[in-house]
Amino acid sequence: MKTVAASSFPQTAVSEADVERVVAVLHSLCRRLHKPLPAAFFEALSYSLRRQELPKATVLVAAGSFPDRVYFLTGGSAVAYDGDRGDGVLWIRRTGDFILPDSLPNREKSHYTAIMEQEGTVLSISAEAYWHCCEAYPDTWRLTVLWLLAMRKREYERLTAIRSAASVAERICWLLQQWDDALAVFPDAILASYLETTREWLNKQKDAGLGLYRATRHR
Repeated sequence: MKTVAASSFPQTAVSEADVERVVAVLHSLCRRLHKPLPAAFFEALSYSLRRQELPKATVLVAAGSFPDRVYFLTGGSAVAYDGDRGDGVLWIRRTGDFILPDSLPNREKSHYTAIMEQEGTVLSISAEAYWHCCEAYPDTWRLTVLWLLAMRKREYERLTAIRSAASVAERICWLLQQWDDALAVFPDAILASYLETTREWLNKQKDAGLGLYRATRHR
């Protein structure tokens, strides 16, 4: 499937509900700062936020390029590849997640490519608006660090669960405990890479993994 950059699609004004969703997630991070961010920060954020409806295969971040936006998924899913599309899967983000490229805070080129795997809706601010918020409101940097730490913790827990599993079926069970629709949403190639196995083993173990998942739900 041909990919198209997110910049090819129109940006529209956000609704109050859109802003509230982003602010709610930011407030959850702010609790770890033990102090609220100023109202002016949220006013600046709501002024800069834009909304886009994006189809599947839209490129949010391109490897070898400078990331130009920070995204928040209000619908759909995105997958990051270690290089170009089709390389190893680094992470998956779903509805309610931010996509803040690791290289953006340092103003460096991205080493990975992030693509919409499902069509969906994103809210975003430009890199320039992000840097302005960081300069005007220093706690934005602290929020950035907290978010990056949370994402690293998530990936560490994924790798720990996968590498401690006794079988691919157990890995599939773990995946379904995170997202019960994962097998229906994502292609086998993505799931196999995410679970550090092959498509052949993934297909062989799907039924067993589903069985384990259903058994855990009835305990």
